[in-house]
Amino acid sequence: RIHTTLTLLLPCLEWSRNESSVDSLDEDVTVQLLVSELVYPVFVPRVYSCIFSLYALAHEERDELYMIRARSLNRKSALALMQFYGVERHFHPPSESRDEGEDPWKAAVDAFKYISTKLIARQKLQCVKDTFARLGDIARTLAGPQYIMSMDSLMPLFMFIMVRASVPYLGAELQYIEDFSIINADVSGESEFLFQTVKIAFYQITTDKLILDR
Repeated sequence: RIHTTLTLLLPCLEWSRNESSVDSLDEDVTVQLLVSELVYPVFVPRVYSCIFSLYALAHEERDELYMIRARSLNRKSALALMQFYGVERHFHPPSESRDEGEDPWKAAVDAFKYISTKLIARQKLQCVKDTFARLGDIARTLAGPQYIMSMDSLMPLFMFIMVRASVPYLGAELQYIEDFSIINADVSGESEFLFQTVKIAFYQITTDKLILDR
């Protein structure tokens, strides 16, 4: 019973179940949904600061590297940063624009920043989804309502958003989401695709050897 309770609260632990049983799988998903909706909102706020401190310590080196590179890149104008990442030209701001209030991508940047204000993994994941939703809305506003964004277009644009947001302890945030999200309840389908996109962008920013040279 103790192991079952721990695996419910910490989805990163291995479940003890018969993987071949469809009924068992359905039952597990139902229980996970109940945990996500009922247990986490009560349990997590009480222990979040302690738990996240451990995540921050574990990811301190990579997160510090991300912030150093984000600060370096943010010295560039929005246009220069978009050109650096190869963002499509129709998303570029006018070169003469100096007013940050005119930045059409600010809504997406702000949506991503909210990830650090949430306590529950599902809420943090919703911030990721909201970011991509706003990003898509802005892209269609600039490129036309029929515009469909490919992965080749999405990744450079999201890396621009991630750098502009400069979320503290982002690596810790991503690991926390991965460990405390409930498979099949929180992370599946579109949510999983978007989350993996964020992880790839973070990895690219923290490993790109050309960032500090250009």
